[in-house]
Amino acid sequence: MSELLFSEPIAHIHTLVHHITNVCLCLDEPLLASGNHSAVRRNILSLLTELSILNVKATSQPLPAVSSFANPSTSSPQHNHEVANSRLKEVEEILANQDYKDIHADIEARDMLGYFPDVASSLGYHPQTTSSPFVTVDEYFQQMSLLHQLSSLCTQLRDDVQNLNNHKYIAHQVALLYQSVNACGSASPALLPFKKEIESQFDSIKGSTEKDKTPRLSAFHVSWLLKLTAGIMAQVETLSPDLFRKIQPFIEFAHKDR
Repeated sequence: MSELLFSEPIAHIHTLVHHITNVCLCLDEPLLASGNHSAVRRNILSLLTELSILNVKATSQPLPAVSSFANPSTSSPQHNHEVANSRLKEVEEILANQDYKDIHADIEARDMLGYFPDVASSLGYHPQTTSSPFVTVDEYFQQMSLLHQLSSLCTQLRDDVQNLNNHKYIAHQVALLYQSVNACGSASPALLPFKKEIESQFDSIKGSTEKDKTPRLSAFHVSWLLKLTAGIMAQVETLSPDLFRKIQPFIEFAHKDR
C-alpha cells in the first residue's frame, strides 16, 4: 500500500472555499472562454464552412447506406436542413452583435463571404464585383485534395519501381496517375503536358508487365518514370502556394486578434 494514501493533504479545501456552498457544473460550456474576437472569427469561419458542406449535401444525390448500422436520420435532407438553419441563425446573431461590429466591417472589407457564395446568398449578401477573383472554399479543398492525391501517387510509384522485385501492377498505377493528372488539369493546366508523356509510354509499359509472372520494368522505363514523377511533383509544389495565396485573406481573417 502506498504511503501517499496516508500522507497529509497539501491543503484542506473546506478552509479555502468555506464561503462556497454550491458548485455549478457547466458540462456544456467550453473550458476556455470564447468571447474574444479571435475565437469569434474562427467560429464564424467554422460555421460558414459547415454551412457550405451542408449545402453540398442538400444538392447532391444521397448515397445508399452501406451498413445496417448506418443512421439515416443524421444525414437526411430534413436533418441537414434543420442543422443548416441553426448554423445560419448563429452567423446572423454574431453579425448583428454590436460588440463584433469591427468583425462585420472586416468581413465586408475583405469580401469574406465571397468564399462562400451559396451561404452568402442565404444571408442576402452579394459579393463585391470589383474584388479580385475568388476561389471558393469548396473549390480550394477540392483542388488541394486532388493535388495531394496526385503527389501521393507519384511518391508511391517512385518507391515501387525502385524497391519492388515484381512490377506487375505498375501499369495500373500509371493509369491511375494519368486519371489524376487529367482530374487536376482542368483547374491546373500546367499539368496537362504530362498526359501526353504518359500516353507516349503507357502501352510499352503495359506490354512489358504482362509478359512474365514476375515482370520487371526495363532500366529505361524506371528512369523515365522517376523523371516523370519528379516533374509532376515539382509542378504540384509550385501550384500549391499559388492556390494558397488565393485564400490568403481568409487565413489572415482567421488569425487576426481583433
